[in-house]
Amino acid sequence: MLSPYTVQHGTLGRGLALCLAVLLGWLGAMVVGCGDGRPKRVAVSGQVLIDGKPLPGGNIKFVPYGARPSMGTIGEQGHFTLTCFDGEDGAIPGMHRIEIVSNEVLSQTAIRWYAPKKYADFLTSGLEVDVTVPTDTLKIHLTWNGGKPFVEKVDMGSEGK
Repeated sequence: MLSPYTVQHGTLGRGLALCLAVLLGWLGAMVVGCGDGRPKRVAVSGQVLIDGKPLPGGNIKFVPYGARPSMGTIGEQGHFTLTCFDGEDGAIPGMHRIEIVSNEVLSQTAIRWYAPKKYADFLTSGLEVDVTVPTDTLKIHLTWNGGKPFVEKVDMGSEGK
């Protein structure tokens, strides 16, 4: 008597076994993370502080030399998690310049800045970090150097006239 799990025809059994082996191999590669064709990434998350207090929001970008940048949103307590391609896949290992933009558009002519504008461009921020291993405790320290949040008046020019 045959078991209900036994395939009676040999070719169907071999074909099914081959398909199952290919499927399991593919799933195994996905779990390990190999073969996605993308550069190696390491998980990076942490907190942005300004004058010792959590930055209450904004966006952060890690820009490596010659590779794809990683980005994240800064939450109310200054916490962020980076993504390079999708999900929370982190950043490509290596030296990164950092930019942090924390502002609020109040109107067509006014922007409130919660961090100095110099941090809003990785070329002027002066912030760098060497990403080598996964971390969830990275602290990025910003300072007002005696300043404070301010409202910038933006001149929209004569557009639309």
